[in-house]
Amino acid sequence: MTRADLVTEITNVLFAQTSTLSRGYDVRAVDDLLDRLRERVLAGASAEEIEGLVTQARFTVRRRGYAVDEVDAFLARLPSDVRALGADADADADHRDGEPLRGATTGTRPDGIRSDPLPSAVSEPAPGLLDRLLRGLRGS
Repeated sequence: MTRADLVTEITNVLFAQTSTLSRGYDVRAVDDLLDRLRERVLAGASAEEIEGLVTQARFTVRRRGYAVDEVDAFLARLPSDVRALGADADADADHRDGEPLRGATTGTRPDGIRSDPLPSAVSEPAPGLLDRLLRGLRGS
């Protein structure tokens, strides 16, 4: 994958939207983050910078938002994709120097790729009037 491919993927990603009865991430906030991520990837940002943007992101949860699990999964793999861009460039340089491609015979992932999932970016909104009324009726 090239940097241009990754930018195209960020630009064209589609997430399912929740129904009016379900909650998902605020669409505008997710789209704004994707715009910032695309700009940073285009500018040659490091995986650490991308990971910082992703881990600091917080979204409110609303009705008719983006599906939380789809957004989380996409954002969780972006730092690894950016790292792979750097690893591919390193591997190409190694190959040009007459050395074998790093990891080509072992099938191992390049060092430093995060295998644990990033935390969810859920930020619950303050309860609205209906939530407070229903909580009062339920006695919770």
